[in-house]
Amino acid sequence: MEALQQRSALYEIFMQAPAAICVLRGLEHVFELVNPGYQQLFKGRQLLGRPIREALPDFADHFEHLDRVYNTGEPYVARETRVMLDREAFFNFIYQPMYSGSGRVEGIIVFGFDVTAEQRRGDPGRLARERSHRKRWFPGDSRQKYWRPPQQILVWMKRSSF
Repeated sequence: MEALQQRSALYEIFMQAPAAICVLRGLEHVFELVNPGYQQLFKGRQLLGRPIREALPDFADHFEHLDRVYNTGEPYVARETRVMLDREAFFNFIYQPMYSGSGRVEGIIVFGFDVTAEQRRGDPGRLARERSHRKRWFPGDSRQKYWRPPQQILVWMKRSSF
């Protein structure tokens, strides 16, 4: 019962998050979870249960990155990436591999943040904040320290099966 409550709580967090989040499962990157923020980007498109290549064929330039993350287990991070939706927008996003209990990549979680306003404003303090953030979270090349918690959450998610 406790595992079900934890899974439900995590699901609610993802559904209420002020970000675009989806979970893609398997080599075909089938949409397993799509939060409202992500679905809002693709109004009128059926995503759940469909492979990304079928559901979003006009985003083919992202498929190579997803395939690489799935095959190598290395996250992909993009900053201020231009995306054409129903408008021009800019996003910071990460494709984070999800691991099974045995350590095998079995999917990808996508976290996206709309930074269009900041990008257009040319926020003068942004560079200093980014440098400070990198020093805090990525001292040297120790990215594993930062990414370990999401991986542990995602392994737990797999055990809970949405």
